[in-house]
Amino acid sequence: MWINEVVCSAEMAKYSENTISALERDLMVFSDWFEEENGEVFLPEKLTNYDVRRFRKFQLEQARVSAATWNRRMWSLGLLADWCQARGYVKTSPMEDIEGVAVQALAPKWLSKSDWARFMRQVERDVNAASTSLQITTAKRDQAMVGFMAFAGLREGELVQIRATDVVLRERSGWVLLKADITKGEKERIVPLSREARRMIEPWMDMSSSEVLFPMTERNVQLRVRAISDRAGCDAQVAPHMLRHSFAKRMADKGVRDTEIADLLGHSSLDTTKRYTRPGIDDLAEAVELV
Repeated sequence: MWINEVVCSAEMAKYSENTISALERDLMVFSDWFEEENGEVFLPEKLTNYDVRRFRKFQLEQARVSAATWNRRMWSLGLLADWCQARGYVKTSPMEDIEGVAVQALAPKWLSKSDWARFMRQVERDVNAASTSLQITTAKRDQAMVGFMAFAGLREGELVQIRATDVVLRERSGWVLLKADITKGEKERIVPLSREARRMIEPWMDMSSSEVLFPMTERNVQLRVRAISDRAGCDAQVAPHMLRHSFAKRMADKGVRDTEIADLLGHSSLDTTKRYTRPGIDDLAEAVELV
């Protein structure tokens, strides 16, 4: 019950569905550990710095979770601690001197060249193979979704909230307006749509009658992308954020300036954008083959 109160609280409204799901899982892991370790059910008023330190030691030395997993769980416990303090369950900070684990800075996950080709080929094949009304509608909708994510860098949370009136398509130009109320960081931006983006999006624009262009949940978008990935036989299981990351990576590889990529992606900090200039695992694999 207390986990439900935390994840449904007003403070958590700004986070995505994926983040909330991860938070819920992390709190369950801590709660289960607490009950096993102390022989009593965990309640918010029982949160102590002592137990968080013991949980950290258990996670790293016995459960042997990765640095990334611990850092995320530490963040989740930090949200729990803030929630507990705000409601008077605890008076002192349970997270004092709780440290994360340093990790090597890795590039975001984008599609390899081979997976990019497989995925895009499958999107087009689905449209060509569609015969029934439902198949045609689904294929053209999915193609438009991929167009916005892979060729305009939209997040799935932005994708499911854009309206038909926010998109302008012309013969030689086009753009999508992402209003502040649907973007991360509440930063409005306009993203031009390339010829390829317009080619993928226009059939759905012509056929959709909905005010919201994609009336579906973020989870539905993730499942549709995964289904395309599975049919395409991609080596990696493709997720929406990988399409966005591939959009940025392809621009970086073409020499597009960090400032321009940042504006297109809606980044507030260039440090975030610079991650796309870091070598990915494929880049590193190519490098070691030179030795």
